[in-house]
Amino acid sequence: MQRNSKVRGATRRRVVAGLGGVAALPFLGVAPRAALPSNPDVVVVGAGIAGITAARDLIAAGKSVLVVEARDRIGGRAYTESKTFGVPYDHGCAWLHSADINPVTELVQEAGFETFDEGAREFWLFLDGEDAGDDAYEAAYEAYDALADAIDESEEELEGRDRSVAALAPPADRFDALAHARFGPYEAGVETAALSAVDVYTQAGTGVEWMVPNGLAAAIFTALGDVPVSLGNPVSRIDWSGPGVRVETAGGVIEADAAIVTVPTDIIADGSLAFTPALPGWKMDAFASIPMGVLDKIALQFDTNLFDDAHTNTLYAQNGEAGRIWDHLLRPFGQDLVVTFSGGDMSKELTGNPDGAVEAALDNLAGIFGSDVRAHFVKGHFTDWGADVWARGAYAAAKVGHNKKRGQLARPVGDRLFFAGEATVPKWATQVAAAYISGQTAAAAV
Repeated sequence: MQRNSKVRGATRRRVVAGLGGVAALPFLGVAPRAALPSNPDVVVVGAGIAGITAARDLIAAGKSVLVVEARDRIGGRAYTESKTFGVPYDHGCAWLHSADINPVTELVQEAGFETFDEGAREFWLFLDGEDAGDDAYEAAYEAYDALADAIDESEEELEGRDRSVAALAPPADRFDALAHARFGPYEAGVETAALSAVDVYTQAGTGVEWMVPNGLAAAIFTALGDVPVSLGNPVSRIDWSGPGVRVETAGGVIEADAAIVTVPTDIIADGSLAFTPALPGWKMDAFASIPMGVLDKIALQFDTNLFDDAHTNTLYAQNGEAGRIWDHLLRPFGQDLVVTFSGGDMSKELTGNPDGAVEAALDNLAGIFGSDVRAHFVKGHFTDWGADVWARGAYAAAKVGHNKKRGQLARPVGDRLFFAGEATVPKWATQVAAAYISGQTAAAAV
């Protein structure tokens, strides 16, 4: 097994913002020009990265394909738009983790989009109302490294058994708590008490962290190109009782030889997408064992630079050793914005309350930088993925002891039901690379 060499002093972002300088973005919510096939060879459920990738590969192989999407746009949790702040803004994924070995890096480069080495940026610490001293920085680095080492060494020490990250190395002080916040809610979307050490260990982590100023989602879909998509057409049931499949949508029934299903795990686990006959018990157990974690961002725009020489620097702030740990990305790509992250329990508390989320982030920043934060505030946006009925969260986090069931998520059923998505590829789970690879794999299997 390849060891997961964790980033020393840096985190691997999951659902964040990409901001830059182009206004027009391709194919992010407009139905394609090509006529939609009525009874294709393959129906793909979900027009995210996995679904569009699978459709592209199937079309290249000579198959007729229709992608059916519940939203009025493509992308799912990979979505770039420029209306909110006047610059490209990734509502979802925006990080190329392990960019030196990430297969999506090549897609971004093919599309001609520039990248930004966020992993080379230093983070800032603000503790108890003041800039942290050198001793605090050293303690923060050491705590993160110690937790990374504990996770790296856990497979050998536990002989394949799994434990939560919190149980593996319980936090003893505020710097340990910061390390746990970075590994747990701010990376995985769950607290470390619910974070599988095996799930973290299995994932790639070379330490090369790139962002895409003009939008990671925009770059990916530019590279993938147009495929036939039926938008605003949610699927309620897939009948696979016959030799093919009958896909029941809001717009009618579509018959095909096979279906590729790319929806988030919770949508299948809770029966929102039904199957006739029901999926096998082992399959449903896998979906229930890898539920959605929640990670959001609160993006705040200002009319001037309030943050001195900040330029895509992460600021961790805490007031009191038991206080909430805040994670702010200051002035991404030199824009007058701040992207504040909320994950795990904090995101659950804020779900469904966008005004409260913006107010909470503003309040914390004002406590650090003063009243000018409110005086120069323009507008804010809360991603609120937990309240999104088609997402249910940011990405799937395996329950402790259930990491190996990610492989079961991807296993076909009945030679006509295939499954893809970020949850299905252990090495790249929770990342765009997993969605991309899984789409290719499912198309090849079909």
